[in-house]
Amino acid sequence: MVRILNTDLNKLTNFVKFSLRELVKEGKTGMVFSNSAELAKLLIKWFRGYPKDKLQQDGHSKFRDNILNWACLRWDQNWKTSAAAIFMYDE
Repeated sequence: MVRILNTDLNKLTNFVKFSLRELVKEGKTGMVFSNSAELAKLLIKWFRGYPKDKLQQDGHSKFRDNILNWACLRWDQNWKTSAAAIFMYDE
């Protein structure tokens, strides 16, 4: 029983990792972490120098712009730029 649950958990974990890679472009539209230590490092890096550090503000602005641009993509546009080549989709 434990082996079956562990196998299902591994499948779910792999699916989540695949989905994250599709949706999150590391450092451009998000940040991925595997555990609390990695999350802590990301948060410390994100807020270092806040709110007076110009470099940090510029980085946050680029990040925000990337997310807004990505959010404006329609599903079919995203498909064409992300997955179409893998499936040899041509329209």
